[in-house]
Amino acid sequence: MTSAGFHAKHLAGSTERLSTYLAGRQLTPEQLAAIRMEGQGTETATDLLASIELAIGSYETTLRNLDPKDFGEVREIGRKRYRTTAVSVAIHIVEHGQRHIGGLIAAAKLARASS
Repeated sequence: MTSAGFHAKHLAGSTERLSTYLAGRQLTPEQLAAIRMEGQGTETATDLLASIELAIGSYETTLRNLDPKDFGEVREIGRKRYRTTAVSVAIHIVEHGQRHIGGLIAAAKLARASS
């Protein structure tokens, strides 16, 4: 089982990266480098929660700025630039986030029970 910290960090990072794709852009070298750092770190719970709030706020802004008539627009995901639609990316962000929130909760409960 992965740690609550990993789930929190990955939730923030993946939401931010997927929001970049939703906006029709590709990832920067800094965003790509950050992926490797999600499994390590010394952030506090407060830091991790702040990064999640920032990423979700950015997603919300990007989504609100997307005109519903543009939901079918093509978005390219990843280095191989897999083609999908804007609405599919928007939905995937939520589904992926839900999975990691569940993992975060489970890991935190397990850690609490073990202490």
